[in-house]
Amino acid sequence: MQSQNPFASLFSHYNLSLAVLHPSSSPSDPIKVSLSNLHTTDLSYECISYDRSKTFESLKIFLNDEETEISGPLVQALQALRKPDESLLLWADVLLGRTIQEQNEQANLARATLQNAQQTVAYLGSGNDRTSEAFKIVKTLAQWWHQAAVRCDFPANFAQATAVHMSSIISYFRAQDATKLHFNDKELWSSVLAIFESPYFESVQTISDLVLSQDVLITSRSSSIPWIDFKVAFRALVVAMPQMLGEIPSESLQEAFQRVSGIDIAVRRYREDNGLELLPMIQTAKEAKSADPREYVFAMLPITRPSKRAQETGRKVPKPVVDYSKTPQEVFTEAAKFIIEERQDLILWWAERPPNGRKMEGLPSWVPDWTAPLPLHTIKMNNEAKPSLRTWSDSVQPQKSLKVIENVLHLQAHKLDQVKTVSPMFTQENCRKLLLQEWQRLPNIPNQPLAEKVDKFWRTIVMNTGGETQALRQQKPPHKDMWLSFQSILAEERILELMNCKAEDITIDPALVERIKADPQCQLLGPQTGKSEAFEILLRKNSIGRRFFTTESGRSGMTAFEEVPRAEGEAGEADERMIGAMDGLPTDGLGGMMMASFQQFLRQQDPQAASVLDSLTERKEKARGVKAGDVIVATVGGFHPYVLRHTNSEEAEGESNIGGMEFRFVGDCYLHGVMAAEPFLTRNMLGISSWKTSVTVEDIRIV
Repeated sequence: MQSQNPFASLFSHYNLSLAVLHPSSSPSDPIKVSLSNLHTTDLSYECISYDRSKTFESLKIFLNDEETEISGPLVQALQALRKPDESLLLWADVLLGRTIQEQNEQANLARATLQNAQQTVAYLGSGNDRTSEAFKIVKTLAQWWHQAAVRCDFPANFAQATAVHMSSIISYFRAQDATKLHFNDKELWSSVLAIFESPYFESVQTISDLVLSQDVLITSRSSSIPWIDFKVAFRALVVAMPQMLGEIPSESLQEAFQRVSGIDIAVRRYREDNGLELLPMIQTAKEAKSADPREYVFAMLPITRPSKRAQETGRKVPKPVVDYSKTPQEVFTEAAKFIIEERQDLILWWAERPPNGRKMEGLPSWVPDWTAPLPLHTIKMNNEAKPSLRTWSDSVQPQKSLKVIENVLHLQAHKLDQVKTVSPMFTQENCRKLLLQEWQRLPNIPNQPLAEKVDKFWRTIVMNTGGETQALRQQKPPHKDMWLSFQSILAEERILELMNCKAEDITIDPALVERIKADPQCQLLGPQTGKSEAFEILLRKNSIGRRFFTTESGRSGMTAFEEVPRAEGEAGEADERMIGAMDGLPTDGLGGMMMASFQQFLRQQDPQAASVLDSLTERKEKARGVKAGDVIVATVGGFHPYVLRHTNSEEAEGESNIGGMEFRFVGDCYLHGVMAAEPFLTRNMLGISSWKTSVTVEDIRIV
């Protein structure tokens, strides 16, 4: 929407390519569009936002009198918007960007184009014969929410709502006439839910379109509702379904609500702060879909501003520009370079899958794959904790800037330790049994008290996180008595191991019960059993998808979330069984030598079988992530300990220093006794902590 101030655009004119949609009185007439370069002054035009979550079938229109194929959802939008007796001036990306150069130009003008439009039509799709009635239901829900919000003094920012606000809203909805929603009309409600669950909101471009647009109309067929009403109607639906209709929102509806709420938050924050940081918006975009992976970056560029860290320091780093001639790998690498050099930290490594979980090939190890799904859980970050690895990082002197030169990340690091052994991956099926196995494998450290060994092990396994339902930065360690529940699991699993049975066998085999009661070892373990539930909850919440490791100095830790998402065309069942069997192999040096010797023997006896095994070994190596010999470091600009792998193992052999060496990023990790920067602290006689001055950092490279 244009400003009413005549000086607003007086000295900032630009020419804008717009499309003229020609009128037609018959829906069956072909769609005709002509393009014009027009001056922005006094223009009144509409933007079309449509579903670009995947590649749709192309349909034909006439563009400048030439038959042209464009995406089906855009054709449907043009069909619905076409008037019988007057032309419509509009903007849509595909209409104006046919070549790479045109695409680049339109993308770079997107911010001004969307902000200056009279309105943006967000077209959900062609709907069905009940869509018009369904929109009336949506409008009723919106009206109820607006009325309830006034009566209950409900905050405009949904996140600020209290339990009292929600209770008042629920009471208001219970008092409404539920028959107005016609919930018994299943066909109508199928159309209502189709509006809220529209794939349009899954499209990554939808985020930036709605954030930048001043006035948005959610439209399907000939019906529409303003965005401001649509979003609150969705809130009302989530409240009304259980309270008035006796229905729990389906999983797909809850996911759709999260998407719409996420867009609403982005819109609000953009208005409040005149822009958003690139990294969190890319991470928001990851939840969406795009036929072109480059859009996870390109679609976010128009709504981003410099980070607050850059504003505080005055650092100016050129923002990436939209360039459709570049590959997805080039686009992701440029975006990662910008984020690191502008922020001067490594926060982009947090909440991302490590390199072993990537879908996209050809990326430097330090560049996240923003097309890969988010990990199920992450290592908790507490930026407000003091001390922390991040606050230690700020104390390092002399400190060099993080920089990327020819796709190589240059930074300073301090070697903390080196991986010695790594367990198989914890899964829902094996986590209890694997817990016992890793406890049994633990080496004895001279003069280490048993209580200390127990405490260190169980806290490492659950990453010292209690699992309370609190805010991310308020996670607390588990209670000190949790070791009793941990001990109970060990006792229960040891009994199953001694009896060579499963837990469910105990409930169906009376003879087994008698054997357990009569066994002397089981009798000793018996009093410890039956109290495992509390620790098992933490175990399943925090360890699944990770692996336990020990280090050369006797530390222990948990890897990043290393579970690799299964893609189309993955190995068949036979291959998976072979890979599963390989997962039990030791990952220390001896195990590696045994596997190498076996592979060499197999190449001589059966080259074809050796080829299959080599392929499986390579895949398993990728899926494994952390392995023995990997280096663990703390870095300038880092938040967690990071696991790195030498690119030249021969050069690194026997070297205690890492200065000047080249590595690949393997992932972050939980390293017990390090997360609060303990190795870098010293205390004086009064117990006051300060940073050690003897700690050295060395220049390294990550490729």
